[in-house]
Amino acid sequence: MVALIDGMFVALSQPSGWIWSFAALIATWALAVLLWRSSSTRANLLLFAAVVGGIGLTVLLAVPFAISAMRAQDPPGPHMVRTAAITLSEAGKNNSAGPVGMHLWYPADDKPGPDAPVSDCAGLLSLPLAADDNARRLILYMPHLAGPADDNSARLAYLASHGYVIVAFDDIALDPASSDATPEDEAIRFERGEFRTQAEFDAGVARFNMRVGRQAEKALRGLDLLTACAAGAKNSVWTSSVDYSHVGFLGFSFGGATAAEASALDARVAAVANLDGNLFGQAFAGGVRAPYLFVMSGRSFGTTDLMNQDDALERYHWRTWSRDLHEQKRLIARAGSLGIRIRDSVHLSLCNVVFEPHASRLWVLKNPIDFYNAVNLYTRSFFDVRLRGSGGPDATAPIAGITQDRFKFVERLGPDSPWPPMQGPDGAPLP
Repeated sequence: MVALIDGMFVALSQPSGWIWSFAALIATWALAVLLWRSSSTRANLLLFAAVVGGIGLTVLLAVPFAISAMRAQDPPGPHMVRTAAITLSEAGKNNSAGPVGMHLWYPADDKPGPDAPVSDCAGLLSLPLAADDNARRLILYMPHLAGPADDNSARLAYLASHGYVIVAFDDIALDPASSDATPEDEAIRFERGEFRTQAEFDAGVARFNMRVGRQAEKALRGLDLLTACAAGAKNSVWTSSVDYSHVGFLGFSFGGATAAEASALDARVAAVANLDGNLFGQAFAGGVRAPYLFVMSGRSFGTTDLMNQDDALERYHWRTWSRDLHEQKRLIARAGSLGIRIRDSVHLSLCNVVFEPHASRLWVLKNPIDFYNAVNLYTRSFFDVRLRGSGGPDATAPIAGITQDRFKFVERLGPDSPWPPMQGPDGAPLP
């Protein structure tokens, strides 16, 4: 049934979706004409029922198109945005072999649009980055588990339009296998986090601890390569206008875990924004030192019943979430950090899925684009404060658009939030 509804919304949300409702309206008018000309009482009743049904069908068919047409992000910033796909392979600080692929969104001094693929420093340095009197700040981005670099492209373009240089990476599951990879290396790369037993839970978390470190190292090596390119040029705006030593790191889902881990590994990561991601590795063990923004979707905080239910997959999902939230609670309580929860949203409300036609069925009662806009504003404001030094100590001070009246669904997390218990009903501590 869900697939049927999705399919209907995909078809009816397209630019040509109005044709279906228009056709239903024409058919309804034809039935109305027949009703007007008919002299049979029985025929009148049948035709009247058909006309009423046709009006209802017309409205029903128009709803997905109308909802889709009303989707609108907040307007972009003052800069035109260009994109580029880059592959660099010079040796970097982290001394890892092999090329690193990156996707750039950046403020341009030329018309917006994509650039040709870049495979060396000369190509990177030729990109038309808009100069600025102040150093442009760089934000690294990592997507969801096994996701592509552009799973949040609308958000990345929004940040770039406000002057940030965005460097995004594919998840390591999309990278080619290393020639010397062992079966365990591949198990780590493709770990999905689906646990049915305590042994699977322990082994899976151990793999995620390894995986998040490897993925963070990939992003940090990309930063090394960009820094090396800029250092080798004397008269490039990429050298004079970009700060490579104090960067932000934004991540969605497992990408958020990667962002947190990178800050535990490298002091260049000066601010972390985690969009609904768990924590693993050194980040889970208390290694995050940078100011931290945690954006939680509207899912439950977790309860004892959820963490001890019969469904094994769900049970271990909620146990993982529980063990994570207590570290999230500690992180957002630090000075310069912040946690918010987007009530009524779902996990995928925080990425580009919200713009896909099948998501329109979620819009009948709620408008997830408002959720998306709120996250954009909180994220930009956080980076403005922590990377650019704008505003005061409040992590969202500079953005006037962040108001409780506009975003009533945003809940600020704090000590009094309903954080989950750490013990099961038998009193035994949960993993």
